[in-house]
Amino acid sequence: MAIAVIALAACQPSQPSSVPDMLVDSRPVQAVPTPAVVARVDRNLGDLLAAITESAAHGLNPADYQPERLRALAGTAAGTLLTREMALRLARDLAHGRVSAGRVDSAWHIRDSDPDPTSAVDAALHAQTLAMTLAGLAPAAAEYQLLTTEMRSLGAGNAIVSADPARQRRLESLRATLERWRWLPRTLPAHRLWVNLPEYRLFLWRGGAAVRAHDVIIGKVAHPTPSFRVDVTGVVFNPWWDPPRRLVSESVIPALRRGQGARLDYRLYRDGLPVPLTTLGWKSLSSLPSGYRLRQAPGPSNALGQVKLRMYNTYDIYLHDTPNKELFDQPKRALSNGCIRTRDALGLARALVAGTAGWDAARVATALETRRETTVGLGQPLPAFLVYMTAVVRDGAVITLDDVYGRDAGVVAALDTPRDARADLDAPVAATAATGAADDDGASRCAV
Repeated sequence: MAIAVIALAACQPSQPSSVPDMLVDSRPVQAVPTPAVVARVDRNLGDLLAAITESAAHGLNPADYQPERLRALAGTAAGTLLTREMALRLARDLAHGRVSAGRVDSAWHIRDSDPDPTSAVDAALHAQTLAMTLAGLAPAAAEYQLLTTEMRSLGAGNAIVSADPARQRRLESLRATLERWRWLPRTLPAHRLWVNLPEYRLFLWRGGAAVRAHDVIIGKVAHPTPSFRVDVTGVVFNPWWDPPRRLVSESVIPALRRGQGARLDYRLYRDGLPVPLTTLGWKSLSSLPSGYRLRQAPGPSNALGQVKLRMYNTYDIYLHDTPNKELFDQPKRALSNGCIRTRDALGLARALVAGTAGWDAARVATALETRRETTVGLGQPLPAFLVYMTAVVRDGAVITLDDVYGRDAGVVAALDTPRDARADLDAPVAATAATGAADDDGASRCAV
């Protein structure tokens, strides 16, 4: 027979086959399911109860899925309904996360596009393959799986809290990170850039493996770097820097007041035409007048260094070089105004353009010597993910990192909010686009 919503087809044939989260105990049972249907669903009950126990390893709370009530109602019509409801609840939590990302972490702008698991769960209930189906909905990434192993080693079960502060912090880091993994698309590109903000590290992945790693500087706490996905479409050697107006007021105009304009090679434009820096009296200005624009020419003092990646996005966040190389020696590097400053950015740039015809190391060196801005397009856009994971696996060991921006607490609190008190956390949130057009002159305004 065609795949049916087993419980509802047997118990309430007049109702639709897909029912959103409902509290079964608040709905009267209108009919008794046939013995065959009860037997089929009950055979899935053991798999579901095992998966509920295992949910603690995923940082979820087993009590969310009413295991005691499932046991108490086993073999009844209400139990048949509850089995499907809790299977769907757990499936959705594993597939998309227990809470809506935008509701609990406003800086997270990566959305998965994986389908709702309802049909897969109904098919699994019919075929009695629920254990395999539920296990397949969680992220398959090796790092996620190792984090669940660490949760088990910490004894995470029905109690996912600890009286020991260090252990509790580790549990919270793991739980928040596992939830963020569930917010990601299930299939990550084999070729990608991966920037983990709390780790201050960037990784270049090729063929499903990390082939390069670079230290990075991220946004300071006052100007935190958001998490988003964007395509890198090119590499810009000798970039001009177009400071956002906020930074013009905060740092560029004060530098011009100190007479550093010539040394830093700032250029002033009015209505798109170059004019002398002395056109404006900087000592009396706190912001740039309308119609004027400041740009910093390529060179050794340029805030972007010798290279930046072309990755247009609505957040004005870019990966780039920096003239302040000494900052990479600091262990905590939340020091920028939002952009990602990258150690050995030239090495990364050479690796990215190596597949572009004619762009070997010699040609890159020649382009740099000209001090003219040169853009090299990539043959295929390279997806870049800026993520916030405070628990990582490195050299086989799970490491918990400082929660630089204090984002974990909100995620964990939402995970622990009782189900009937979190309707607002379940509500879908529209994704914020990470990609966007460049400024009207085609230049990016990187907030270094």
